[in-house]
Amino acid sequence: MTSHEHPDHDTLLAAQVVALAREAYAVGVRMRKGEQLHARLEAMLVDLEASGPGWWRPLLPLLDADEELLCCWAATQLLGPCPRLAGPVLRELASGQGDAAINASFALSRCERGAGSAPLEPLTWSIILGRAYAVGLGFLASLLADAYRFVALVWDEGPSEPAPELGPRQRESLLEPYLAPIRAAARPALLLHPTRGGTVGTGCRFGGTALVPPGSAWPHADGLPLHFIGQLDFEDLANTRGEPLPGFPERGLLAFFFDAINQPWGEPGDEELWAVFFVPDPSDAVALDEPAFERPLPHPTALAPSTLESWPDLFDPRFPLDEESEPDPVIDAYIERQDARCGEWPTQVGGYPSWVQQGDDDKSRDEWVLLWQIGDSDGSSPYEWYGGGSLYLFVRRQDLAARRFDRCWCLVQCG
Repeated sequence: MTSHEHPDHDTLLAAQVVALAREAYAVGVRMRKGEQLHARLEAMLVDLEASGPGWWRPLLPLLDADEELLCCWAATQLLGPCPRLAGPVLRELASGQGDAAINASFALSRCERGAGSAPLEPLTWSIILGRAYAVGLGFLASLLADAYRFVALVWDEGPSEPAPELGPRQRESLLEPYLAPIRAAARPALLLHPTRGGTVGTGCRFGGTALVPPGSAWPHADGLPLHFIGQLDFEDLANTRGEPLPGFPERGLLAFFFDAINQPWGEPGDEELWAVFFVPDPSDAVALDEPAFERPLPHPTALAPSTLESWPDLFDPRFPLDEESEPDPVIDAYIERQDARCGEWPTQVGGYPSWVQQGDDDKSRDEWVLLWQIGDSDGSSPYEWYGGGSLYLFVRRQDLAARRFDRCWCLVQCG
């Protein structure tokens, strides 16, 4: 009797597989360690597959019971190196009930299209959409419906006339009846635009020389130097508006350091992986000598601020419209207006965060202020946060008032 004929062996191996998937997701697929974990995952899946038909069944109760594990599984397997092995697991989960079935179905469709195979059958899609609406996920259902229409055009019907995009006047016309609550929720912010060939010294910038308070040392974590991401010049920001952003300093320099290789998500215990320094008087700032890095950061880039009226995005609990009751074109006009003004995930100071995923409930509370968002969707940032996402630097209001920027909290989200 081989080891694969023992149910206990398969159950144990399944538990090891999902545990490894969680670890690989946390580490990130672009790192060397992440690549090693993926190789181990694929080898373990091949071993599990050798047990014969239904080899994936020991995985199902583990994935179905834990939504986070399911997300890890989808990220590391469906969209990772071995979609052939992950497909049967997701098909089985998709035939069930609840959120796991919806997530599995959506991930499965991405997997199958990414692998170049045919899309899901229309009957499967109708089941997915029905379940999504049944549990109140109308927005997800709309996304799935749009995806199905696109896939059906490509695989079945050929090209047809695309839906016309709303022009600025059409957007404003649709939003006009809702402007009162929107304006009431709006906050001032500043977009930061890269200036090629600009002077990289004082002023807002990515990279360059780190200017910090006298007596400061280059911050390290686990014995390795953190990367100097960039600098905010509050006088430069205030001059752009004619006054500082609410609660922000009138002048001073802020230097932000971060582990740009491992890119921590912002979980408890990650606070050693970033550092923020503030110099109230720029004339007191001293330059730090940059240590040697195994992987250097991009070339320094000057940033030019411009004013922005920031609106809460769809994933923010302060979103001023009722997503469930308002017509879809109104919601679409709201989103398109924001994208037209500042891009999907912009680089900005102040205002509301543009969330890549579901909004963070804690950091969306009014006790937190968005200090700096560094997005990578609009070309304004030289950094990539897991290949498509955004970094968020928050500070509590009382810490902002006390200029305790050393107490900032950082989050990273990826698409």
